Amino acid sequence: MSDPAFRAAQEADRYAPHVKPINELVDSLRDDVRGWMPHVAPLHRGIHAGVLSVLRDPGPATQAGSGSGFLCIENDDPTAERQLELFTEAGMTPADVTPWNAYPWYINAAPKPAQLDLGVEPLVELLDLMTDLRVVFLQGNDARSSLIKPGHGRLGPSDQTEGAQGIGVELITIHAC
Repeated sequence: MSDPAFRAAQEADRYAPHVKPINELVDSLRDDVRGWMPHVAPLHRGIHAGVLSVLRDPGPATQAGSGSGFLCIENDDPTAERQLELFTEAGMTPADVTPWNAYPWYINAAPKPAQLDLGVEPLVELLDLMTDLRVVFLQGNDARSSLIKPGHGRLGPSDQTEGAQGIGVELITIHAC
């Protein structure tokens, strides 16, 4: 997000209709105990995205002030660059995807299992907001292990589960190489 005009546009549209419910959820989840978390950039399709991309936790490039303040594929970091390459290779644009994290609060460290457990309820709330969701893309072992646990009321052990609005949502997982 090195382009000042692009960053200003993202700031101005932070509560555009397609991301407003998600960013209001983010606002409600920020607190003194768990801390700060980034908004979802309006570049992404928000509640109308067909793909929800779940990584481990927000990185330094998402920090307000020193970073963009957003989860965004245009952030200035290697993870965003890899995401853009991955989605481009798959024929998707940034607007096709909404980014999220298994542990959505910024901690600048690998979350512990108990912290990953705290991220499940916000993810379920997000799934309920997403009207056109078809795929939940769990990237990495932390995202996968925190969300797919048989018998723990999570997304379930199968390749498909009932998701937002009763639509079948496909779970795709990628493990670190």
